[in-house]
Amino acid sequence: MGEDHKIAIFIGLVIALHLLILISVREARSPELERKEVVHLRDVPEMATRSDLKVVILGVDGITWDVILPMVDKGELPTIKRLMDGGAHGKLISQTPCLSPAIWTSIATGKSREKHRIQDFIVKEAGSSKSNLISSNLRKEPALWNIISQWSGKRVGVVNWWATWPAEEVRGFVVSQRFAYRIKGTVYPSELGERLSLLSEETADRMFRQIAPFQIDPNFRELPRSSSEYVDNYRLYFLKSYFREDANACSIGLSLFREFQPDLFAIYFKGTDIASHYFWRHLDTPSLEENLHPASREQRRFGSIITSYYRWIDRIIGEFIRLMDDSTVLFILSDHGFGLDTLDPKAIDLNLLLAKMGLLVHASEEVDWSRVSAEEEYFFSDHRQIDWANTVVYDSSTPWDYKRRLYLNLQGREPQGMVKQADYEKVLEEVTHRLQQLTTASGKRLFKKVLHRLSGEGEGMEADLMLVFNNQASVDDSLLMSPQPWACSNFIFSRGMSGEHYAREEGVIIVWGNGILRNHPIRQARIYDIAPTILYLLGLPSGMDMDGDVLTEIMEPSLIRQHSVAYVSSYRTPSWTSDRKPVTSGVDEELKGKLKALGYIK
Repeated sequence: MGEDHKIAIFIGLVIALHLLILISVREARSPELERKEVVHLRDVPEMATRSDLKVVILGVDGITWDVILPMVDKGELPTIKRLMDGGAHGKLISQTPCLSPAIWTSIATGKSREKHRIQDFIVKEAGSSKSNLISSNLRKEPALWNIISQWSGKRVGVVNWWATWPAEEVRGFVVSQRFAYRIKGTVYPSELGERLSLLSEETADRMFRQIAPFQIDPNFRELPRSSSEYVDNYRLYFLKSYFREDANACSIGLSLFREFQPDLFAIYFKGTDIASHYFWRHLDTPSLEENLHPASREQRRFGSIITSYYRWIDRIIGEFIRLMDDSTVLFILSDHGFGLDTLDPKAIDLNLLLAKMGLLVHASEEVDWSRVSAEEEYFFSDHRQIDWANTVVYDSSTPWDYKRRLYLNLQGREPQGMVKQADYEKVLEEVTHRLQQLTTASGKRLFKKVLHRLSGEGEGMEADLMLVFNNQASVDDSLLMSPQPWACSNFIFSRGMSGEHYAREEGVIIVWGNGILRNHPIRQARIYDIAPTILYLLGLPSGMDMDGDVLTEIMEPSLIRQHSVAYVSSYRTPSWTSDRKPVTSGVDEELKGKLKALGYIK
């Protein structure tokens, strides 16, 4: 036997021995992992008794490790530092597009947006140009609070979670995200809502000064909308409205958690997302790859807003921990991260351009500004109603989207359609050609692509046309139009935001408490894994139709040995399959105004 052959055999034996050691270690650590126990739904109530753990979920929209880690290094987030050292932590893989209602519903159900059907902030009415806000009854899959209420003797509590209005009947309580509006269905049980109180305006203002330590000009709406003073005050006003919601959610959540000590408690905070959208470029703890502008008056004034909000959240986490007992596991989650928007962000009021081209007509040139909320005022130049009887095509997209979806005002499909079915293809070609020819004085095409649904590339599109905006088109440029050029500033506007989800799509996961490994890095966690993991911790089986897995990697071997990972075929009973219409309320238009101001809807 040659020397080389002996060496090869030796190396092979070493590799085989190494593999055997790895397998034995894995078996010793988690002997139940390879067993898939499938049980019947009728067995779930008894299985739920095998765990006396409780779970608390704090959902914090848009927080990112890019901010957390530098602040932890500086000692500015002592509670989060404690959780990282004493628990498991890592990135949470999300889904795109990063739309909060869809992602937070996926976290609560363990299923994709295609399954649970909460896909956006709004849902378009069939046969209408009108859209309604999503409501809880549109969800096609049971959430954690539904599963636990129906299939165990455990109690749940939910505060301010996305898509929870109207509040559902549960074994416990639900305070929906519309609790501050005091409308029907805000709280379950309804008698609980009667004794919940909101913070006074003075208290909320005092708390907000921890985030932004200066006053908002109460008369800022009288300032020129193009002035920096208006923009600064507007951004602070808008952030303050969301902080007030967070502060009220926190106050109510702490009170109810202390009183009822539910087995599952979930609460959601939104303001960190708003602060990051508006003030990211002023961030005083930038991530390494982002080169922000040198210190300026704005940065000196607003540079601490995001980090101050993180510090407030850190203190809130500490308050909940003080109310938790030793049998509780705490989840800190975010649906996505944030980063600097490098795409030269612009808002495009495309319907104004279509009106200039004679393809859309407004009912009036006047705007009744008293009917326009402050949330909408700055970011939309055109609040006029459309004259549908004389309109050929309209834009239905959000103003920040560089991919725009246009619809012909087609008879038989649109409620006031004026384009005849027989003329559809001809009109579609004409509109496409006119949009393709739009060029700026500097020689740039306004749109990189103009596709229609009958073309090769556009086949299968839902919209009639898809426009891809050329982001190099400048606000300072002008369009070559007859009889004279038309300034781009008439329909292209500064977005007023500098932080975006796409720049850091993965979120944050921190898990801490009884049975969780200490200082353990989480290698691969997805939003779909949260629901199965929480069900496991509470003693319940996971659904085989869920898109996630139980994160056993974060658990102590002693916890895993207590019971195997079990499954039911599905928690989705026939009651979840029926078609439902969205529930509407008297505050929908006000809520839409906030979403419009963020560019989430049009």
